[in-house]
Order: sequence, then structure tokens, then C-alpha cells
Amino acid sequence: MTTSNVSRSPEAGPPVLFRMSRGEKVGRFVLNNGILIALLIEIAIFSALIPTDVFFSRLNVINVLRMSAGVGILGTFYAVALIAGVIDLGYLGAMSLAALVIGALFQVAKWPLAAACLAGLAVLVIIELVNIVLITRARVSSIIATIATSILAVGFSYYILFAVTKEGYLRLLRPELQDLADFSVLGVPAVIPLAVIIFIVVYVALNETKLGAHLYAVGGNASAAELNGISRSRLTALVLLGIAFGGWITMIYVLSRTLYAQVLMGSFGASTGAAQGTAFVRPDPLVACLFAGIALFGGKGRLERLVLAILFLAVMVSGMGLLNVSAALRVTVDGLAFVLAVLLESIRQRIESR
Repeated sequence: MTTSNVSRSPEAGPPVLFRMSRGEKVGRFVLNNGILIALLIEIAIFSALIPTDVFFSRLNVINVLRMSAGVGILGTFYAVALIAGVIDLGYLGAMSLAALVIGALFQVAKWPLAAACLAGLAVLVIIELVNIVLITRARVSSIIATIATSILAVGFSYYILFAVTKEGYLRLLRPELQDLADFSVLGVPAVIPLAVIIFIVVYVALNETKLGAHLYAVGGNASAAELNGISRSRLTALVLLGIAFGGWITMIYVLSRTLYAQVLMGSFGASTGAAQGTAFVRPDPLVACLFAGIALFGGKGRLERLVLAILFLAVMVSGMGLLNVSAALRVTVDGLAFVLAVLLESIRQRIESR
């Protein structure tokens, strides 16, 4: 009996079974580079609609970078949590409670700013410790646990707000907070270099250390990771405490820019001065992560793409502010962005599963 020779020359390419169709190749290219393409198209559109001396002015560029940095600090830690398979949907409620605690202690009780801010950090850490116990001990899903603690945090936030003011928000009028917002390094708002430093440290830890490998492993297959001696509970605790730290820095940035604290603090929880008036900062860390290709249920994602995703969303917010787009349209665009991000995640999973 004879057998056929199945060897293949290098020029023949992979077996047909492993070849991708042209559509799949295009799909992978778009998913891998789509956020950069979208950012360039977005800049081209806004530069055509907005005068160049306004859209590319130093004020607007700094505004976009400051906005990106404020969201990016939290987004960096949020992306790490997603990679580890932890979804925190309660960060907004937790940040609201911490903001009201800081505001009440700083503005009403006249605490020093540093002491009030440390109290806010303690609030965030306590909330995440509760989440850690629920997730690692009670085996509650991270989605359910963080939503539950967020609802509790919102309730406590209302108690504090109604106890210190009859308005729907607490004004922060002491000058120390404004001085913090104006602090700069070589003429650049301090939040920008701080965000860069944090991103570099987290990026190196995620891509060049054993800890990063463990985070990807537990996010990709938690059971297999635990069989290999990787503690899922410890990594869950680590990434949730990271979100608490990132949320704390972002929240202080928010308070220093808005000079008020309120429950849920708007769509994302920040506002910042635009070229004319005030524009709400709505880039959401979860939406940014999905745009960046961070897998929703863990194990996959490149942190560097998060920078492009946040820039894309920040430019969108800034551009709509300069065009004086109505609040209704802005919220609609936010909703469409979230739907698109979820859709991209679904498409990405289908293509990568083939």
C-alpha cells in the first residue's frame, strides 16, 4: 500500500484548513487597527467642522489630554481588572460616596485637604474590601457584588448630601482644591505626567513580570490557573484595590476641576473647562476598554490600545462641546458608543474563536 507525500514547500503556505478568508483578514485588520483609523477619521471630521485655530489650539489640546489623563488613570486599572476576569460595575457609586465624604469633611468640617482626601481613599478601600469578601469568600459574581455595593454607596451618599446641604450638590469653595487643579509641571497640568507614569508602571508590570502573566492566566482560564498554583483570590483583591486607587486619583481630579460633589456626578463623574464654557467628561472606562479590545470576560487585551480608545472618546467629547451639541445628542452619542463597543467585542470573540 502506498502513502501520499503530505510535505509542503515553504511557498505553499499553511494547509487550507488554517487559511483565513479575505473577509476574515480584513476583519482582523480592522479590529486590530480600527481604533487608530477611527481616531484619525474623527480628527479629520472635527477639523473640517471646527476652525483650525480653535480645534488645534493649545487650550483644546491640553483639555483633551487632561480629560484623557483623568479618565485614563482609572481606565488603566480597570483594564487590568478586566484582563484578570473581574468586572467592576460599581466604581461610580463608590466614587460618589468618597467624593461626598471628602466634600463634607473638607468644606463643612474644615478638615485639611490631605486628611479629607485620605478619608475618601479609606472609603473606596472599604467598599472594595467588601467586594473582595463577596467575590472570593461568598463566591458572588463580580458584576453582582459590585452593583450591590454601589447601590449601598449611593444610599449613603444621599444621607451625607441631605445632611450638609439642601441643594442637589455640595459646593467646594475653599481655595486649596482650586490650587490643586491649577498645579502644573513645566506648564503641563500635573494629571497628565501622573497618568503617563502610572500607565508605564502598570504596562511594564502587566507585560514584563510574572504577575502580569498570572493576571492573563487567571482571566483566560481561572480553573487551570489555580491548578498551576496561581491564587485567583489574591489577584482579584489586587485588581479591585487597584481600581480603588485609580478611582481615588481620578475623583480628586474631578473634584478639583468641578469644585462640587454630588451623587453619581453626571454620566461619568467629571467636568472640565472647554474653550467656551463647560463640557461634561463622559468617556467611560468600560467603554474605552471594549473599544481597545480588552476582553470583557478576561484573558485578552493590549493596554497600549487603551490610550487610543480614551483619546478617541475624549476628542469626541471635546469636539461636541466646541460644536455646542445639545445635551440630548451627547447622551445619545454616549449610548451609541457603548452599543458599538459591545458589538465590537462580540465580533472580536467570533473571529478569534475560529
